[in-house]
Amino acid sequence: MSLTEQIQKDIVTAMKAKDEARLSTLRMVKSALQNRKIEKMAELDEKESQAVLATLIKQRKESVEQFTKGGRQEMADKEAAEIVLIETYMPKSAGEAEIVAGVKTAIAEMGAPTMKEMGTVMKNAMARFNAAGMRVDGKVVSEAVKKELAAGYQRIKIKIKPGMDLEQIKRLRQDFPRIKLMVDANSAYRPADLPLLQQFEPYHLMMIEQPLGWDDLYGHVELQKKLQTPICLDECIHTLEQAQAAIALGACKIINIKMGRVGGYTVAKEIHDLCQANSIPVWCGGMLESGIGRAHNIAISTLANFTLPGDVTASARYWHEDIIEPEVTVSAQGTIRVPSGPGIGFAPRMDRIEKFTVRKERLA
Repeated sequence: MSLTEQIQKDIVTAMKAKDEARLSTLRMVKSALQNRKIEKMAELDEKESQAVLATLIKQRKESVEQFTKGGRQEMADKEAAEIVLIETYMPKSAGEAEIVAGVKTAIAEMGAPTMKEMGTVMKNAMARFNAAGMRVDGKVVSEAVKKELAAGYQRIKIKIKPGMDLEQIKRLRQDFPRIKLMVDANSAYRPADLPLLQQFEPYHLMMIEQPLGWDDLYGHVELQKKLQTPICLDECIHTLEQAQAAIALGACKIINIKMGRVGGYTVAKEIHDLCQANSIPVWCGGMLESGIGRAHNIAISTLANFTLPGDVTASARYWHEDIIEPEVTVSAQGTIRVPSGPGIGFAPRMDRIEKFTVRKERLA
């Protein structure tokens, strides 16, 4: 049944029910469709009919705004009710998550666009929504594009485990063909899973992080021999000596350095220097630090061999309000400004720390 036929059927139903408000709106929609048909001098296809409805909705949204400003709430409510009815004949409206996903896909397909290319990103995102038959508000898409371009993130990292891995990797690589993509297994696999892990190879992952157990260094040696995708060791590396063994045995091609795990700057720098001397790139892993911990991660990440995108993110990624000032921000190019002042370069906000403190203990 075409849209015009459906509306005519619903007009009859509204007449029988004596629903005057619904009947009035449906007759108005039918009239708008007929007028567009006369202009075209041909039958409207589904897309053209939906465009007519979209125009009616837009006009009524503008009227609601004007009536509300003018204090005419009764008229604003009437227009709003018409919008609700007309929208029932429109395709599914994309939700916030779908809009963000579509925008991220459009950005990833372009590589690493800047804010100057916002118009092109917007055009590509809208094309994706239209192709999927989704109805979207252009203003909402525009805001999503601005937000994602401003965030500047240029790497995708997902957690995987058996049964939640290959299909997710396939989909992400399909949706984001050019973006840096890595997976973190958190020791979820066993050596017997080699055939499954080998199926990841065609998707050009940056790395598979910690596929086997935290204490299975030998297993990682054997696994890396059989995989082209680099293995990144995380939980295996607690000390300089463990890093030396991993490199000497060929257990990995990348190491994730977490200062909180290895014991601070001294060991972290020693592992960094060891990896640099052996052409093993490193990156800085995160552990949901507050701004103070994040400031230390920023500092260590300035060393020369931290060449891969790390887990250091903007404060707003996880915190409504951080406990440092200024808060950490990420540029549109995916970079973080390194403070030039003494110390960690950020000032702790003692008022917020005090506010959220639940226990104090003094050490003599």
